[in-house]
Amino acid sequence: MKKVGIVLYTAPSAGGGFQYESAMLNAILSLAEETQEFRCVLLPEDLEKLSPHVNTEQQLSFGGAAVHSLNPPPSPQPSRYVKPSPRAKAELFRIPVDEALHKHLSKIGVDLLFFLSPSFKGAQSGLPYVMPIWDLTHRHIFPTYYPEVFDNETPSFRDLVYANACLSAKTVIAESDAGKEDILRHYGAFIDESRVAVVDFIPKQAIPRTATFEFPSEKISQAIGRPYFYYPAQFWRHKHHDTLIKALQELDKTFSNDIRLVFSGSTGDYDRQQWHEELLKQTHEAGLSERVLFLGFLPEYDVEFLYRNAIATLMPSAFGPSNLPPLEAIACSCPVAVGEAYGMKRFLPHGVPLLPCADPQPWADFMRRTAADPAYRVALIESQRANVIDRTYARFKRQIYAQLLT
Repeated sequence: MKKVGIVLYTAPSAGGGFQYESAMLNAILSLAEETQEFRCVLLPEDLEKLSPHVNTEQQLSFGGAAVHSLNPPPSPQPSRYVKPSPRAKAELFRIPVDEALHKHLSKIGVDLLFFLSPSFKGAQSGLPYVMPIWDLTHRHIFPTYYPEVFDNETPSFRDLVYANACLSAKTVIAESDAGKEDILRHYGAFIDESRVAVVDFIPKQAIPRTATFEFPSEKISQAIGRPYFYYPAQFWRHKHHDTLIKALQELDKTFSNDIRLVFSGSTGDYDRQQWHEELLKQTHEAGLSERVLFLGFLPEYDVEFLYRNAIATLMPSAFGPSNLPPLEAIACSCPVAVGEAYGMKRFLPHGVPLLPCADPQPWADFMRRTAADPAYRVALIESQRANVIDRTYARFKRQIYAQLLT
C-alpha cells in the first residue's frame, strides 16, 4: 500500500494559506480512510530533523495517520518585531538532492510527498512529490512598492523554489485556472501542462463539520448591534486597509450614519506590525478610533459570525487572482466587493464588483449603496452565489485524489 507523507507548514495566523492547507489535509485523510488505497504519515516542516522521532513514543494517531511530534512549543511572540536582515539574492539553479533526507524518508517508507505549502524540500527529497504554488505575485508589476513581497530578495527566492518545483515535481498544484495559466506563462520552460493540476480554493463552509460553535465571543461583542462592513486580512500593506478608512471618511460626508468598519487579522511579523501601527495612527487622526475596530486574529467561528452579520465584506487587496475571504463571505450570504487585482475577474466572474484598490471613492459609493438599498444588497447576494456553487467538497476531493494515485 502506498504511503503518502504530508508535509505541514503553516500556523492558523497565516490566514488563507492555513485554510488551504487545512482543506487539503482534511481531504487527504478522508480519502485515505474511504479508499484504503494509501496510508498517511504527517511530517513537520524540518524533515531532516525528523529521524529521532520516528518509531518513538511520541508517535501519535491523527485520523489513522502517524503524526511525528518534532518541534518544541513555540516561544512567546515578542512585543516588538525586529526588521529581518537582508536575504542574499538567490541565484536560479537546480537544487541538488539531499542524500541524508532521501535516505531518511526512504527508511520511513514514504512513496510520495504531498506538500501543503510551497517548499524547496521536495526538490531535495529525491522522491516523487506534489507541491502547490499559491500565486506568482512576485512576477507582477505594481504601481506601489510592497515591502512584504519585494524586500529581502523575496522574488529571487520564490523563483528558486518555484522553478525547481516545476523542474522536479511529479505535479505542481495551482489554486485556480488563472493560477495554472500563470505557472505555464512564467515557468513553461521547466514544466508542461500535463504536470500542472488545479485544486481549487473552496470556502471552509463547504467542508463537513465535526463541531458546533457557540458565537459570538466577547471579543467581537462590540460589533454587535451596529451596522458594519468587514475586512478579514493580514495586516500587509498590499491589503490596502487604508483605502477603506478613507472610504469611511468619504461616506460620512454624504451619508448620515454610525456605520463601523471591522478589521481582523494577524500582525505577526515586522512588516505587518509596522503597517498595523500606521493604520492605527491614520484612524486616530481621522477621528474614527471609535468606529474602526481592530479585532486582531480571530478564531474561525468569530470570523463566520462577522461574515453572516456584516452589511458586506470588502477586500481591496492588490494581490490575486485567488483569495479565500470572498468565497467564505459569499458562502455565508454576505455580499462582497474586491480590488481589481490581477486575474480576479477570472476567479470571481459572477456579480462581484471590482474596484480600484487604492481609490477610496468607489468603495465609499459601494458602501453607501449596500447600506441604503436592501434590494441591491439582496441582488448582490443572489448573483454572487454562482461563484461558489461548483466549489463543493466532493469535487475538491476528486481533484486531490487524482494527484495521489496517478
